[in-house]
Amino acid sequence: MTICIGRTGQISSVNLANGNHTPLVAGLFSATEFHGGPPEALGPEGLSVSEGRVLNILGVYPQAFGGIHCGASADCAQTLATAQAEAGHLISVGSNGGWRSVASVGSYDFNWTATSGIPGQEIDSNPYGVLAAEDGAYVADAGSNTLDFVSESGAISVRNYFPFRQNAFPTDEVPTCVARANDALFVASLSGHLYKVHKGSATLVPLPLLKHVTGCTVGHDDTLYLVHMWTNAGTPQPFTGNVVQYKPDEGRSSVVAGNLDLPNMITAGRGALYVSADSICPATGIPNLCPLGGSVLKISVPNEED
Repeated sequence: MTICIGRTGQISSVNLANGNHTPLVAGLFSATEFHGGPPEALGPEGLSVSEGRVLNILGVYPQAFGGIHCGASADCAQTLATAQAEAGHLISVGSNGGWRSVASVGSYDFNWTATSGIPGQEIDSNPYGVLAAEDGAYVADAGSNTLDFVSESGAISVRNYFPFRQNAFPTDEVPTCVARANDALFVASLSGHLYKVHKGSATLVPLPLLKHVTGCTVGHDDTLYLVHMWTNAGTPQPFTGNVVQYKPDEGRSSVVAGNLDLPNMITAGRGALYVSADSICPATGIPNLCPLGGSVLKISVPNEED
């Protein structure tokens, strides 16, 4: 595996009236991993907003960069130091762009998998989804296959472990997002599963429409919305993504938007859904795929209110 590290991670705000985007935080840890197939981008991942603060989880774990040597390159040394200091951290961002680390979730989960003794669990961590809570935050870790809770003081605990389930996706569970509806948490995975977590117990929710979930949110009347980056079998293909609506109280699900180009994250507000799409595209774009780079889609949903 080859890994390239940088400081190009960024969190931006988007003006819903005119579409202008303004960087809030720039220069965060970023990385690209090359496994012989399509590269994997790492850096700022899940976002959650609560009480005037933005919580963001940075991917992977600091131990991943322990064996890299920079020689005499000062720029390399500074970039490596950024990766080791920020990778896997849950950060809290203020309205002025200042931020602080809350906890090193990636490091904790990496060490947890190393000592868990769970058969077949890779020693790995990639914290991916985050949900702010009144007394802290929940983090879905796609590498350690866990749902963690991080207290306001930064204490980390593993609340649930999601074991491998045999299906068409050749990997382990890979939880990617967490959302709250009614009195329960819902955790969705890249393997196409949805779990209801209530009073410490995780129950699989039968939902045949799910394929490869990368983001989820809760809208009006505790309706759950789940984003599929792709829905085809095999590796991700452009314009196969969609958004699925699920009503927990009624047990009903439906596709509310389809033919999306590699969508990733989602939030609800102001009577609509907002979905990040063209998620593999650089700022310079890719001809015939995403000429303008990444995008944010506004999706109108009947009966969706603030």
